[in-house]
Amino acid sequence: MEPQILLLDEPFGALDAQVRKELRRWLRQLHEELKFTSVFVTHDQEEAMEVADRVVVMSQGNIEQADAPERVWREPSTRFVLEFMGEVNRLQGSSAVDSSTSAPTAGR
Repeated sequence: MEPQILLLDEPFGALDAQVRKELRRWLRQLHEELKFTSVFVTHDQEEAMEVADRVVVMSQGNIEQADAPERVWREPSTRFVLEFMGEVNRLQGSSAVDSSTSAPTAGR
């Protein structure tokens, strides 16, 4: 029997860092070879970004963002996603646009 979806709930959580890294590579290769779908639950951002084709960031049971890993990293859709992804530089401000130019304005 071949499952349509494989659920992996923190499968590498109790393993040391080097073993986790090797297993992430193995799982990624397995996905590419066998073309199966899996849901990989993790609280480790690095692990999610390395293993996933799509990342879903959730907060209190709600989806904050579902996107490609690179897009979640570069274009977080909410403040929660931004802060969840790790240490970041965050600047508040606004953008003023007239007919010929646009310029950022520093916030408080």
